[in-house]
Amino acid sequence: MKGQPTVKKNMQVLRDVLVHNHVHTLHRPGRTVEKNFAVKNKVDSDIRPLDSKPAPVSFGLPATQNKLPLVDRYEEGYLAGKIEGRAQAVREVGEKLQAELDAKREQLFHEAYKLGQQQGFAIGQKEGLAEAQNVAAKLKENLHQQLVRFEQVLVNLPVQLDNYLRDAEDELVALSFAAITKILGESLSSETAIRELINSLVKQHLTDTEFSVHLHPDDYALFSSGENITSSHQFRWVSDANIKLGGLIIRSSEQSLDARLDFQIEVLKQGLLQARNLRKNKSLHEHAQAMMAATTGIA
Repeated sequence: MKGQPTVKKNMQVLRDVLVHNHVHTLHRPGRTVEKNFAVKNKVDSDIRPLDSKPAPVSFGLPATQNKLPLVDRYEEGYLAGKIEGRAQAVREVGEKLQAELDAKREQLFHEAYKLGQQQGFAIGQKEGLAEAQNVAAKLKENLHQQLVRFEQVLVNLPVQLDNYLRDAEDELVALSFAAITKILGESLSSETAIRELINSLVKQHLTDTEFSVHLHPDDYALFSSGENITSSHQFRWVSDANIKLGGLIIRSSEQSLDARLDFQIEVLKQGLLQARNLRKNKSLHEHAQAMMAATTGIA
């Protein structure tokens, strides 16, 4: 091709030629070289004749190693680099495998943790549900027992209420009796009250015109000097220690009227008790009928 240098086929390739960093000549094998070539050509060079010994060159290695041939040094460096490269590759592969192993171990840990958490949550939820069901069952049983007791209270409530009312009625009777006794005692302790009592008894019960009035000695002293109770009847005052203060007994030829305070109170007491007993019997009878009706309805 045009523009390119032509290469001669008979050119020779030089081998094993030393190359220096100064201007030098190439020595062909089999030719003698002029010793003062560099001097003649005024060229500074460290070229040595072929028959001269090369100067020793130091590369920072021991003297024994510097004496090795160039090829041996090359092979030695090649082998050392190869060993170091292989060791470095092994280290890198080991580090990579260790990193992958650590990552896999961490991944397995998180997966196992998540799985354990899910299973633990499921087990805890199941146990919590079972515990809640047990608590609910106990609460239900307690509620049922309370309802049973409440129903029993409701069933027994009328009886208990009647008993309470009867007890209260007994207390009311006793309280009323005490109040009446006090009132009667105070009312019969005056002269006017006793006179009114005698007039009332005589008018309602006596047909005889003559009778005697038996009094407590203190009452006798008060009334014996006074006027007669009524002008249509004749009577006399009689002192009697057996009669309590405020009481009296009217005696005639036909009958006797006991107007003593304790006797009147006893009569009042018996009347109150009789009324209470009648009321109690009526309440018991009504309760028995209600129980029979309820039993019949259930059957």
